[in-house]
Amino acid sequence: MTKTLMEYQQSQPWIIKENSFDNNFLSKCESVFALGNGYLGVRSAFEENYIGKKRDMFVSGTFDRFDKSEVTELPNVPDFIQMEFVINGRNLDLNLGEITQYSFSLNLKTGQLIRHFIWKFADIHLEFNFRRFVSFDDLHLLGQEVTIRNLGADTSFQLKSGIDGQLTNSGSQHFAEGTKDQEKNRILQMVSTTAQSRIDFVQSTIHDFSDRSLIDKTRIEISRRQIHKLYWFHLKSNRSIKISKLSNVYTSIDRDLNQKTVEYMISVSANVLNFDVQKGFDYLLKKSALAWEEKVWRDFPIEIKSIDFTDQLAFNFARYHLHIMVPKHDGRMSIAAKGLSGEGYKGHTAWDTDIFMLPYFTMTYPEIARKLLTYRYLGLSGAHKKAALNHYQGAQYPWESAWPSNGEVAPVWGAADIVTGKPTKIWSGFIEQHISSDVAFGVKQYIDATSDLRFAKFEGYEMIFDTAKFWVSRLEYNAVKDRYEINNVVGPDEYKEHVNNNAFTNYSAAWNISTAIKVYEKIKQQDSKSFDRLNKKLGLDKTYRQWKEKLPKLYLPKANKDKILPQDDSYLSKKFWI
Repeated sequence: MTKTLMEYQQSQPWIIKENSFDNNFLSKCESVFALGNGYLGVRSAFEENYIGKKRDMFVSGTFDRFDKSEVTELPNVPDFIQMEFVINGRNLDLNLGEITQYSFSLNLKTGQLIRHFIWKFADIHLEFNFRRFVSFDDLHLLGQEVTIRNLGADTSFQLKSGIDGQLTNSGSQHFAEGTKDQEKNRILQMVSTTAQSRIDFVQSTIHDFSDRSLIDKTRIEISRRQIHKLYWFHLKSNRSIKISKLSNVYTSIDRDLNQKTVEYMISVSANVLNFDVQKGFDYLLKKSALAWEEKVWRDFPIEIKSIDFTDQLAFNFARYHLHIMVPKHDGRMSIAAKGLSGEGYKGHTAWDTDIFMLPYFTMTYPEIARKLLTYRYLGLSGAHKKAALNHYQGAQYPWESAWPSNGEVAPVWGAADIVTGKPTKIWSGFIEQHISSDVAFGVKQYIDATSDLRFAKFEGYEMIFDTAKFWVSRLEYNAVKDRYEINNVVGPDEYKEHVNNNAFTNYSAAWNISTAIKVYEKIKQQDSKSFDRLNKKLGLDKTYRQWKEKLPKLYLPKANKDKILPQDDSYLSKKFWI
């Protein structure tokens, strides 16, 4: 086996790749190949425009509500990625002409996105190589580069590139237009402010050319919510040019800024970018790749023994996406159901984080897990708000969470029902309640795995008690059967609404109460200081008596004679569909 072939096979578990251009799969690849660092997330839309593309860029925690009739969502930040090429008077468009040597790939190990192709159309014959990364070293930085080699006759180019704030969240515009300027004739800057949450954004971008002598002329172009720079240049036959575009974004909720004023952010953004362009694209990419190695891959080089490299690839892919979506920099934020890869679920956090994603971080990167649990602790006020609104006690965690103190942000109405044609009511925000015990489960698992007693004393135990307090107030007494039930809920199977005694919900509620009893008894004996503080705050003595009284009578469905545990009271009576 040659060295080259060996290196290629070793790289396979790290590379996801598309080998041909297909307009029908643009949106899928944009999500699968998404880039991010937990602060900043970008869909991997191409630089040039196509029908069906979706340009999305998000900054964690920057929730805004377009109107009081809508729920809060992560706003689609003004776009850096688009670069419009007009070549010999024609737009770059891979739907036209002949494409050869096409590849579109993401290196999961380094976070580098690469697109390469040769495009031949009419009198145009060019080779393109695009590279892109969202820095894992500098949370605010995004880098792009394109190398163009002319394989044909002399060719003229016009490049239009900058910052585009005309994007929306499927029609909702979240930004009030601010200032747009060009700093020192090189850096383009745009200031925007979210309409309701009043978060200031400062975005800057700078272009650099491998050979500026090739540029014939330039012009700045400013329009509504847009600032662009236009460049005209020529390439003779067999000549190449490399264009880099470095961009950054800062917001007024960033904790790494000494001041939150727009003027200060403008200055920081420009100064950092001026230093970055001197370092160059390759250096910044190398720093980002090194950060991936040091912060993710080196400490836990998990290897799957298999004859099929795609097993390892799938595992690396999952880890990559977990790390580009987790806001490890700030405990006021959490992982969204779709991460930072698109507008799905509006950037909201659901139970997926606590049950499916948190355990990975708890067992491997506990410092990140603690940030995610801090988010849940900060969300207690919103959980109290929801419980009180529904006439319960304790902490009823929202089905969908955004800024932790906001409470429930699940939309009331969804898409049209395919049978009735009418909007579908989203009942999860009202009656899907297992989220409270899901949060408690994540808390208890973290405490057991890490023995982080400081977290347990000042955050964790309180969440376990408060969610158990909710459950004991939620139980309904059935006098005929002398038992407590949990009726009119949605379980994890969200197609079954308004069911009674969903097995997952009942069992998880019982676990939550049982765990609270054990923690109560333990700290009352072993940590009287913490117990007295929490007892005074939550009225634990009274609630403890309720836990002890009701838990033994909480109905827990059992398997029937066929060893089937019914999903809920009515599940086995439903009509069979063959």
